[in-house]
Amino acid sequence: MDKLKTLWLYINNILGNNHHKKKWLIKNYINKELSMEDVGKLSNVTPQTIYKWLKKHNIKTRLKSFRTLKARQSRSKYMKTRIGKLHYQWKGGKTKTTEGYILIYKPNHPNHNYGKYVLEHRLVMEKHLGRYLKKEEIVHHKNGIKSDNRLINLKLFNNQRLHKKYKKEMKK
Repeated sequence: MDKLKTLWLYINNILGNNHHKKKWLIKNYINKELSMEDVGKLSNVTPQTIYKWLKKHNIKTRLKSFRTLKARQSRSKYMKTRIGKLHYQWKGGKTKTTEGYILIYKPNHPNHNYGKYVLEHRLVMEKHLGRYLKKEEIVHHKNGIKSDNRLINLKLFNNQRLHKKYKKEMKK
């Protein structure tokens, strides 16, 4: 039986199966912060086997949230280099919504949306007035064409109530 155990250890050392060694597990799982799956790939075993040996050696396992945090951090680094003009789908900073409004990329605008875009008709009105629009102010397209952002086609309302009243009167 002793010869069989010696042979088994010899074969595992040749194949690089160190998953049962505490120092090796600490080096890869703790110090290098590899996942159980990655540690398992290094020694051709399943993540469940790595988990078993971590428990056997009383090595604390990480929460799944640690793995997702690391993934989010690496994605975040990647995404920061791929926004705006650096993004592969960049089309000049101008796009159209499904409702027909035109959006302009303005990352430094105080009222930009989540994607750092601002509605073009609001930008046109802001330029005309020489100030930023308040969030409650509504810019209306007189001819109803949402992509026609000429100043003569735009009308400013102080709030939604006045805008609705105007639209109601126009229907009469």
